[in-house]
Amino acid sequence: MLPLPATDLEQLRTRVRALSENRPGVYQMTDATGRVLYVGKAKRVRTRLLSYFRASYPEDKAARILYATHDIRWRYVPSEFAAFLTELRQIRQHRPHFNYQLNHSRRPVLIAVSGGRAPRVRACRTLAAHDVRAYGPFQSLARAAEAVRTLNDLLGLRDCAETMPMVFAGQGDLFGTDRRAACARHEFGFCSGPCAGFVAEWEYRRRVETATAFLEGRTIQPMDRVIEMMSAAAGSTDFELAARWREIARSCWEMTRCSSSGVDWCAAPGPGRPRPSRTQPSAPRYERSWRSRSRPHSRSRSTGWMKSCS
Repeated sequence: MLPLPATDLEQLRTRVRALSENRPGVYQMTDATGRVLYVGKAKRVRTRLLSYFRASYPEDKAARILYATHDIRWRYVPSEFAAFLTELRQIRQHRPHFNYQLNHSRRPVLIAVSGGRAPRVRACRTLAAHDVRAYGPFQSLARAAEAVRTLNDLLGLRDCAETMPMVFAGQGDLFGTDRRAACARHEFGFCSGPCAGFVAEWEYRRRVETATAFLEGRTIQPMDRVIEMMSAAAGSTDFELAARWREIARSCWEMTRCSSSGVDWCAAPGPGRPRPSRTQPSAPRYERSWRSRSRPHSRSRSTGWMKSCS
């Protein structure tokens, strides 16, 4: 059984058809309390609004928005570009539910570094509570994950679950003499084995610091082995292996090229934290702020907006 719309759609369509014009503008769809649910722009407002009433519920996004709408209001602007700018400002001001909830796939990709005794480096779209640093944004999750996997392999960093127990070198007497890594990456030489006491805690943290320094453009140390192996393969005329190492090098460099301005900055600088540096050509760094950053919803203004319903 389909849910009933929030208002009389036929009456709403009649008023939109009678009052709206085919001019550039921005429109808002609100609920019964006046809260903005969706903000959109159009080169021809009348045509765009009437298209919502032809959409099929619940398959079409436009119909789902319309069924939750109690009122529609719009304002005209001089040009299509002005409509685009006004739409961005209105979305930022009102934070409408449908503008944000229906576009999760567009969230940027970040490379996160976790805290704890044995930090992890991973590619993700959402930061977890244990993440203390993040770099990005990047456009492709698959390419970022491949680059992170390469960096972890080069530096011997773990990629196991955050809850995996860690036993560093020097702690063997406390946990017995049988040492065996939890996965095969240590056997292949891709992990230093912090879960089985094959590396000291200070040494593992040094490797993590090297990874963060590479992401921030302060070192190219992880590339030394890649260049060495690529040169050796080319020298022995194993061009297929050399091409493989070349792709690995490209994956590593991809992490230092950000899809935005390439400025190193903190998303929410805390007390004593340095201000952004605009001279370093590296990926931006986001550091988690534990202060509350809740923002009250702005009340909608009726000035300058045409209302289809009283």
